[in-house]
Amino acid sequence: MPCRSLGPALATVELRLRYILDARDNLSGFVEAIALKKKTGRSEADWIENFYLRHPFVRRFIADNETEFVNQEVLGMLKRLCVPIKLIEPYHPETNAPVERGHRTLKNTIAKLAADNLESWHRYLKQTVFSEHMTPKRTMGCIPAELWYGREIDFFVEALIPTWNRLDDDPRMTTEELIEARCQQVLKNEEVMEDIANRVLDSRMRDKARWDQVVEKLREANFKINAKKCEWEKTQVLYSGHVLDGNGIRPEDSKTTAIRDWSTPRTLIELRSFLGLANYYRKFVRSFSTITAPLRRLLKKEAIWKWDRDCTSALKKLKRALIEYLVFKVADLSLPFVVTTDASQYGIGVVLQQDDGNGYRAVEFMSARMPSEKVATSTYERELYALRQILDHWKHYLLRRHFKVYSDHETLRWLKPQAKMTPKFTRWAIEIDQFDFELKPIKGKYNVVADALSRRADYFGAMVHYLDIGRDL
Repeated sequence: MPCRSLGPALATVELRLRYILDARDNLSGFVEAIALKKKTGRSEADWIENFYLRHPFVRRFIADNETEFVNQEVLGMLKRLCVPIKLIEPYHPETNAPVERGHRTLKNTIAKLAADNLESWHRYLKQTVFSEHMTPKRTMGCIPAELWYGREIDFFVEALIPTWNRLDDDPRMTTEELIEARCQQVLKNEEVMEDIANRVLDSRMRDKARWDQVVEKLREANFKINAKKCEWEKTQVLYSGHVLDGNGIRPEDSKTTAIRDWSTPRTLIELRSFLGLANYYRKFVRSFSTITAPLRRLLKKEAIWKWDRDCTSALKKLKRALIEYLVFKVADLSLPFVVTTDASQYGIGVVLQQDDGNGYRAVEFMSARMPSEKVATSTYERELYALRQILDHWKHYLLRRHFKVYSDHETLRWLKPQAKMTPKFTRWAIEIDQFDFELKPIKGKYNVVADALSRRADYFGAMVHYLDIGRDL
């Protein structure tokens, strides 16, 4: 392992570094280097010792016969570590073309990289050394780091005891006391590792208990599964076009990519295919009905195919909404649900939420047009119709559970005192009465999300069309 001190180099302003000390392996070309202020026996002995303690498989060192290597610090340290050193003439180095080329490459590369800022040449030393580690050698066909780290350690651990004594806080400790201290440290580390292992084991046992519950439920339902087609301990699950992970539920990336790259529909069949895929993920898109209104207008029987600016704008908005989707919280059946609803003459807007301790998070959106026969009726009837639709839409979440409904109209208080009700109201009341919920009034200015989902311009267009009041307006 030849050692060489290069320099003097141009001194840095802030650190006054002038020299480079490097150690290079003859066989592999592996090299390590450090920038030094002065060439002293103590500094070079410390670095060579540090190098050997990190790479204890070096068989011998080759160094110039100079004062920085021929001194008590360097020679005594190498003797203690049982590493021989071969000294050669400083101005007539041992003939070794690869090593000499390596020294020149190191100096020339640093000089070229630091050409614009010579005062900071030492900052490029590590990058230059790393590049030499990772550059394949033509004669070997592999990188130096491969050969270097593939060798075996060839020295006794007892050789480190003097170094431990020197670095220890209390230099008066005997070797026996030092070894005892190291043993105590090892035992402490073993306790820490045992604690970590126990926690991992407890976690695996809890996971196994959950798996047993799943398997037991499948057995009770007489449901058979193929073990080769099952996956366990996954951080995320792909199911029916959705991705479920610790953050929540979101659309599958390949599906949203397909929607993003979908070309402009040119026929009615292509438009139906596109809307069919987008409609599958409508729960992730706020105001889905609003955005797709110009596109759905082309699906009517009496409509004439005419792709205009509104259709192009709707297509772009829908693609952007599906790409910038909101990650929904996975519904936790142990937490209460909160439904915020609003109904206007234009449509229905609802948000299903849960509080997981970090504030309310959306579980799902719902947005729909108000049917034409409900447009001209009273506000109470529209709110009652909206409530009925919401409860039916999310009955798999809400049935047999207590939940809260926030609305800016006290619909049920209007319904209960009615002496006579039409058959339609009676049927709606019976359907609503199956659910256990508490109605909470909320002012319209605070009902932002649901209000935004229901009061949209395209819903107003539906009212104008169905009531035939366009001329009056």
